[in-house]
Amino acid sequence: MIEVTSQANSSIYRRPDEFYFDGLCMVPGESWHPQMELEHWNRYMAFQYLAESRNVLDVACGEGYGTALLAKVARMATGWDLSEINIRHAKKKYGASRDNLNYAVEDACDLPACACPADVVCSFETIEHVNDIDAFVSGLTRVMTNDGIAIISAPKPHINPATKRPFNPYHVRELSSEELELVLRNYFRCVALAGQSKEFPCEIHRLFDESNDSYTIAIASNDAKAVETIVRRLPDAYMVLIRKRLFRRQFNRIRNFQKPLRVLFVPLVNRACGNPSDRRRISMPSDFLRQSGAEVAVVNKEDVLNINSHVIYSQDRNYRFWLDNIEAVTRNGRRLIFSFSDALGLTGYSHAHNFDAYCGKETQFADEGRHRELKEFLEKCCAFVLAGSDFQKRIICGLAPAIASRTAVLADPIDIDTYKLQSKENAKYLENRCFTLIWEGFCDNVPYLLVCAGAIKRLAKRIPLKVIVVCSRSRRNEFLGTKENAELVHKILGDVAEFHIWDKETISGLMSVADAGLAPAFMNCSFSAAKPENKAVIYNYMKLPVIAGPTEAYSKYIRDGTNGFIAATDEDWERHIEYLCRNPEQCLRMGESGHKIAKESYSVEAIAGRMLQIFLNDSVPAADIVSVQ
Repeated sequence: MIEVTSQANSSIYRRPDEFYFDGLCMVPGESWHPQMELEHWNRYMAFQYLAESRNVLDVACGEGYGTALLAKVARMATGWDLSEINIRHAKKKYGASRDNLNYAVEDACDLPACACPADVVCSFETIEHVNDIDAFVSGLTRVMTNDGIAIISAPKPHINPATKRPFNPYHVRELSSEELELVLRNYFRCVALAGQSKEFPCEIHRLFDESNDSYTIAIASNDAKAVETIVRRLPDAYMVLIRKRLFRRQFNRIRNFQKPLRVLFVPLVNRACGNPSDRRRISMPSDFLRQSGAEVAVVNKEDVLNINSHVIYSQDRNYRFWLDNIEAVTRNGRRLIFSFSDALGLTGYSHAHNFDAYCGKETQFADEGRHRELKEFLEKCCAFVLAGSDFQKRIICGLAPAIASRTAVLADPIDIDTYKLQSKENAKYLENRCFTLIWEGFCDNVPYLLVCAGAIKRLAKRIPLKVIVVCSRSRRNEFLGTKENAELVHKILGDVAEFHIWDKETISGLMSVADAGLAPAFMNCSFSAAKPENKAVIYNYMKLPVIAGPTEAYSKYIRDGTNGFIAATDEDWERHIEYLCRNPEQCLRMGESGHKIAKESYSVEAIAGRMLQIFLNDSVPAADIVSVQ
């Protein structure tokens, strides 16, 4: 008997037992739209690595392509489906290709207990088709190990208001993300919800977004650490939008027989100098460009002369080098983007870096010859200049007016991989607790603590007080007769200080036991005035209110009494610290407000769109590249 199909292939006559695409399951090469195929393929490819050397079960495997993808890395991959036609087709098309791949007919709502339980169970676009959702989820737990991982996808509800039923006739019930999580938590100790973008390239990313995603991707297990690891490996939502944008540019390059975007990053003084902010300035931009499909390398400045690229992103301040090699630097239309970032190389020494400067004996600016060289470098070599603060931008534009229209203030993004929020209830320092301040900075900047040391010492005589100081041990120059920061810290603050060497693995824990952050700055110091608000932003992100010196950047960022205080005098420091100490609930509220402010304006997704626009020399508004939550 022959029947006519009712879907896309309605003009083709087929046998009723012959497999074809009818809209119920995806068939590579036969689906209605390429994006539909991409959505389905991406679900398997995003989690294929989990199958490596493990037993994997694909429940409701459909045509079988996904199980075959998992079998490429799995110890054993098994596909189950209710349709005998589907399984017969899968065995014929994929089954003979691998010894570790098999298919069988099974009902997703009545799964048998396995003699060899699966380590990973996938079931994509299944839960909306079943009548008994609890029976389905319960069945998944029977076929997996106690600490196994389940990956389940579900479409965002799309309900016909007239019938109150899903528009898709094959769907019985479509669960919201909240409903899906609630169901799964009845059977698994830990559940995390990721999302799949409704727009090309339809990638899986962390945290389901109701407004931008078409599918919820649930990751469930009794092993909380496994779920956390899987989620951290997924890209953030902003990365999906960046990749979409960059793909269009890459596509145009390929179509015009050009190579993909290639960017060379040149760090400060050709090496990682131990500054905790190095990662924010070089590693993070290079990481998100690399993940977006660009070709990226971090190199010494000498290397850029022999390596072709579209863009050089540099912080190296050997201006004479760039001027002497200007032809090689700018050949074939290559663009040099220069970032001053934290501190200007033209404002002389900070009072923190040089004892003569601290005593007021240093001139405010560098020598005239240095200025002339920098002006020539900016105007002749730079396609774009990034300033870390408004103060920096004014100095740059005043020095080199020709570059003014190609200069922008761009803040450093928060390094969320280094600065991780932790529960204070789990902090080891809660015993014998006293009000705790924290200062984090580069080794040469310890003398900034002199600004607030007097106030802290006086307060320590009246209230239980401690200051955690976190920085590197060795110093590059001598100040106050010591090369050891630990010794210098105790000389400045006395017994109230607790010194720690900065380490990526411990900095979050130290901040989690603090109550407020310190960001002191020397007055009448051009170096301090030029510094951006980075330190205050990090404290706020870690839910700490901040007390900061009255620099232009801090004064602009800090909303007095909301996320911190500005301290212009010694009395201000004492008064604000004591206020936070004696009002712990207000201190917590200010920390929460600061976290919101920092996350909204200084997260990677908030900064990445503008940065990508600059890298691509793009006139499209940043809002079209990435939306800030």
